Amino acid sequence: MEEPEKSRSRKGTSKRLVGDVLFLDVDGVLSCWAESPEDLEPDKVRRLKRIVDACDPIIVVSSSWQFDPKQLKGLVDMIDRIGGRFGGTTCGDIDCEASDDDFLDIRCLEIKGWLDRNGVPNRFVILDDVGDMGPLQPHLVQTDSFKGLTDELSDQVITQFSFSGGGPSRKSEAQE
Repeated sequence: MEEPEKSRSRKGTSKRLVGDVLFLDVDGVLSCWAESPEDLEPDKVRRLKRIVDACDPIIVVSSSWQFDPKQLKGLVDMIDRIGGRFGGTTCGDIDCEASDDDFLDIRCLEIKGWLDRNGVPNRFVILDDVGDMGPLQPHLVQTDSFKGLTDELSDQVITQFSFSGGGPSRKSEAQE
């Protein structure tokens, strides 16, 4: 697994990832009923590829699929096939028992833990069917669990990468 690139501030205390990050859920996003990577819905995977082609984000798996080695390997292989950059998982980034934010969804806590540990990226989007992201809510593009990733939501992710944090994504800058 390749580590995302990091840089330190002048004081050497904060770090910022180079590039954009997409926190990716699977169930309710890439498939409504998948149990294995072979069950991912091709139309939804094509929509994810469209996001990858337009924005080139580092993809961090926030799905429960991160806990099953077979599912995770299949997901990483799919990310590679569509030209994506796998940036790891949110796995193990929180201690649920010690959390002061018991009111937040576990997924939000995992993502917050990942951001605390790895630094805040230039831009990030959370693609998930879970709706409670607390303070991370502005970064959420929420799917309907029974429809998954649609063309409209793909457009929304691309737009959010284009405008959040100010300025165009790296691919846009390279094309100018």
